[in-house]
Amino acid sequence: MDKLQQEMSRLIDGFVAQMEVAARKAAMDVLGAVFDGNAHPPVTPARRRRAPRSGVAADSPPAPVSAHPAAGRADIEARVIAQLRAHPGCRMVHLLEALTAPPEQVKAAVKRLAKKGTIRFVGNTRGRTYFAVEGATATTSSSSRRRGQSRRRA
Repeated sequence: MDKLQQEMSRLIDGFVAQMEVAARKAAMDVLGAVFDGNAHPPVTPARRRRAPRSGVAADSPPAPVSAHPAAGRADIEARVIAQLRAHPGCRMVHLLEALTAPPEQVKAAVKRLAKKGTIRFVGNTRGRTYFAVEGATATTSSSSRRRGQSRRRA
């Protein structure tokens, strides 16, 4: 029985050592990506902070308001696509932090882009991550026409 305990102890110690090496490597990879600016740090429960009810931090400047809402929409959609190309796999919280626009407009733009097929998402609700579809632009689809305008037929 003593040999069996020694063997089990040796195997467990080896496994623990392998896990420590893997954890250190993963931590260094994440830190390297964060410092290089290639990725957003993973949000862990210890770091998660609830945003104010309005969704905008109290010290952030007000978002610019466009005189033409349709032009503002196209601009926000283009900025969302550019952000997702630069940082694939962003969550909504990262998009809201990166874009200086009201959260309602960003969320609406993301919803429109997903409906058009310009961006795609993985996951549900809080864990949802967004990706830009390769080769897509903000004006890829004809569904961006104003309500009430019909398609001209030849």
